[in-house]
Amino acid sequence: MKVNIQGQVTISLSDFESLLIYRKKWENALKTADDLKSLIEEIEKNDYHINGIDLTQRLEFIEARLRRGC
Repeated sequence: MKVNIQGQVTISLSDFESLLIYRKKWENALKTADDLKSLIEEIEKNDYHINGIDLTQRLEFIEARLRRGC
């Protein structure tokens, strides 16, 4: 979807700040999805075998990122 806004748009500061928060959450979701995709690809590359410690560390990293929201 492409948004083409012509002219002047006025929004409140609080609405603008809300948009920034939503943008940051969306970027975080995309980073998390990339991390999960990378983990899946690594597991597939290794014939569905991965060291339990490595798997735990990767999942803990992803969880920490989700909890931080960044």
